[in-house]
Amino acid sequence: MSAWGPGEFEAFTKARLAEAEAAARDLLRTAQNVSLELKDPALLGRHMPGWHSWPEVEAVCAGRLADIAAMRAILDLHAPNSVSGTGRACAYCGHLWPCAEVSAVVSVWSDHQAYRGPREQH
Repeated sequence: MSAWGPGEFEAFTKARLAEAEAAARDLLRTAQNVSLELKDPALLGRHMPGWHSWPEVEAVCAGRLADIAAMRAILDLHAPNSVSGTGRACAYCGHLWPCAEVSAVVSVWSDHQAYRGPREQH
């Protein structure tokens, strides 16, 4: 596993958050379109197996968007602040960056092909 280069860890994290947000918003938009199509009189009253109701999809998407906002808030709070003799420090907790909180957030993408594990401390 290779080390992260300068700025790569931050770029990876921002890109994954942008992808997750776009996917949730796309699902919401698709569900809205399907909901409108189902109001066609020819389809009214029919049950589509495996389909979720509009309120269920809306709730799932709202939950995902809230998760993404929370991840961004944690990452902003625990941003790197300063450089010491041992490397950058977390602006919030003062530990070497990325601190445990940042590593926990980013670990949700451990199955992504560009993920390289926790950032090595220098």
